[in-house]
Amino acid sequence: MATLASAEHPITEGIKKLFSSLTGTINDIYLLNITGTMSFSDILSGELPAGEHMVIEERNGLIEATHWAHIAVVDKDGNIRFSSGDPDHMTYSRSCIKPIQALPILYMGAADQFDLTPEEIAMTAASHSGERIHIDIVERMMGKIGITEADLACGGHPPFHKETARELCNRYTRVHDNCSGKHTGALSLCKHMGWDTATYTDVDHPLNTEIVRMIRELTSIDEYGIHVGKDGCDIPNYGLPISKMAQLFAILADPSGKPYEKDLMRMRDAFIEHPKIIAGTDRFDTIMMEDHPGKLISKAGAAGLQTMALPVEGEWLGVSIKIEDGSYPAVEPLSFHILKELGSYNQDGKGKRYDPKIIETRSKKRIGSIRALGKLK
Repeated sequence: MATLASAEHPITEGIKKLFSSLTGTINDIYLLNITGTMSFSDILSGELPAGEHMVIEERNGLIEATHWAHIAVVDKDGNIRFSSGDPDHMTYSRSCIKPIQALPILYMGAADQFDLTPEEIAMTAASHSGERIHIDIVERMMGKIGITEADLACGGHPPFHKETARELCNRYTRVHDNCSGKHTGALSLCKHMGWDTATYTDVDHPLNTEIVRMIRELTSIDEYGIHVGKDGCDIPNYGLPISKMAQLFAILADPSGKPYEKDLMRMRDAFIEHPKIIAGTDRFDTIMMEDHPGKLISKAGAAGLQTMALPVEGEWLGVSIKIEDGSYPAVEPLSFHILKELGSYNQDGKGKRYDPKIIETRSKKRIGSIRALGKLK
């Protein structure tokens, strides 16, 4: 296969043809609108300055889009070990925060009161695909807690799993929402604590104020360092520096000596043991955790966000990746690229589909790719 730097690669040939009438020296062209001050030869060789990462979408030999990224690789004490772009870039944590958001269910006693299984604990932190296995778990949880689908404030959308969505013929309900497990878990804590269940998505509800307090306790971030808003499912979400998101995942992976140690371990183990629950068939998180059993925790978020934890030279580190323009197709190949940089990936697993991610026509003909470049500093 031709590499990005080889003369026969379609990107190379396409750009040479495009500019052949304008200049005789391809190395002297600077694609200012695409790459800032990087020359095209730098892109072809895959050599960006340390601390810069970009993702290129190439279709039929033409660069159709480029995406720059911010990356933080952090230990559980908050020390930035590696970075790219701005490791303190502020953004909403979106669904990446779910395993942390669900922790009060464990340490405040709701999981034990309602006898939640590891599978059900995983569901409280999932962005599930709406497959039968997911719906069965959510419905079982609702039965234990004593709530109905009408109590869920998440709204609804067609399942991410395409076959299930086709079978439903647009007759989806709230339980098919990818956040239905999170909402069911939130209601379990409200029932356990005697909190109002009708207003559980309010920013000033005790459920939300407890989550904010707990995040501050784990990361030592001050009260002004968290921006509270609303996620797409109506539950509050938290704007944080990506370095703090990475730290939270490092703590999740290795909570020794941290507050809520046993509860963090319980959530971590639920992730590791039930990757199919966290996302679903052919989803990035599920694929990558199945490729690296016991050695990777992975949680995707909307708007080009991905957070992971993995062991590097015997120490668990958290990784948070934010594509600046919010592209999710770009974050998957970049996440795989970062795993390779950190020396922790299964080169024979299903995840190799992201290196690069192939662009196909609807008739399954390859016409391009999405590939990541760059190196951490």
